[in-house]
Amino acid sequence: MDFINTLTAKGQEVVQKAKETAELFKWHNKISTEQDRIKKAYEDIGRLFCALNPESPSEEYFDFYAQIDESKQLIEQYKKEIAKIKNIGCCKKCGAPLDRDAKYCSVCGASQEEEEKEERSESVICPYCGEAVDPGSICCPHCGKNIK
Repeated sequence: MDFINTLTAKGQEVVQKAKETAELFKWHNKISTEQDRIKKAYEDIGRLFCALNPESPSEEYFDFYAQIDESKQLIEQYKKEIAKIKNIGCCKKCGAPLDRDAKYCSVCGASQEEEEKEERSESVICPYCGEAVDPGSICCPHCGKNIK
């Protein structure tokens, strides 16, 4: 009889622990949900701030802007690598996918060779390292210096 009573008591302990674990999980999940909401709100604030202040960030924000610029340029490079693997390119005018060897876009008719030359002429040269930089960049992705 002692064995059955002990087994019953242990079973009740296990059930109680399972209930506590489920309750803890529920509260931790609620905390995590609220933390995610806060994180999203901060991200939205940051996006709005950047949209309202796109030029010449104040010094305390410069590193954040530089990081964003660098990441955007890396994303574009990564997209180009993906396009190489898939053996496709994008129209430089409308962005439509097209064969890498295409001379003209089948969607908008833009010459791909001319656009490439025009795009190169729009590049800005970093005064510190001499590398080509996108015209909208705040800092050079190669050396990290402020070019504005």
